[in-house]
Amino acid sequence: MNASQMIRLQLNGETVEALPGETLLQVAQREGIQVPHLCYKAGLEAAGNCRACVV
Repeated sequence: MNASQMIRLQLNGETVEALPGETLLQVAQREGIQVPHLCYKAGLEAAGNCRACVV
């Protein structure tokens, strides 16, 4: 992937990069940051009912 296609953001004070289309939760998990969530699992649609992972 071309570096210009990466999305750079701050997560817990650290600069991280995300792929286009990657969720914040996916980036956090890859970086080893725990984010409370109940409904989201890779491959399943998030219901968004509990709002535990709302940023």
